[in-house]
Amino acid sequence: MFDIHLTGEIVTEDPDSKAVWGEIRIGAFRERFVARVVCWSAEQYEKQWESALRKIVTGSTPTALITDYVEPNLSSGNSLWWWPLYREGDSVYIQNHLRMLYRKGDSVYMQDQLVSSGPLDLQFSLQRPWESIKERKIVGAEGSKISEWETTVESIEDCLVRRFK
Repeated sequence: MFDIHLTGEIVTEDPDSKAVWGEIRIGAFRERFVARVVCWSAEQYEKQWESALRKIVTGSTPTALITDYVEPNLSSGNSLWWWPLYREGDSVYIQNHLRMLYRKGDSVYMQDQLVSSGPLDLQFSLQRPWESIKERKIVGAEGSKISEWETTVESIEDCLVRRFK
């Protein structure tokens, strides 16, 4: 079973933040997340998820489900929460990553905290976020296992039918 959706509930814990609750389900794993609706509307998150899920079903890999995005401005950076998806045959492996975004001139860059060598900064495009996803790693730079969950392409297809008719 795979599912991702916004619940429609407004996050009330931080009255200064405009955000809604979402939920992702991968088999028995279930997690709620906060999706800030400052730069993106609920519909824009859902449109991005539909596009990413369709990419994985058609064999394009990797891709990612963006669950929290606020565009960085010139004076401060911001964070990006996303769930990269990696397809291997009929299996899809899903991880949860937090990335820091910052702006240099007209471009947005992502700090890649998972790399042990090579450039730490990658140019980031909201129109093509999959281009900023590194190769799947199951062990982090410090040697610990990276949390990931497994589902099937069939479960992803079922989600597309249920949520994005």
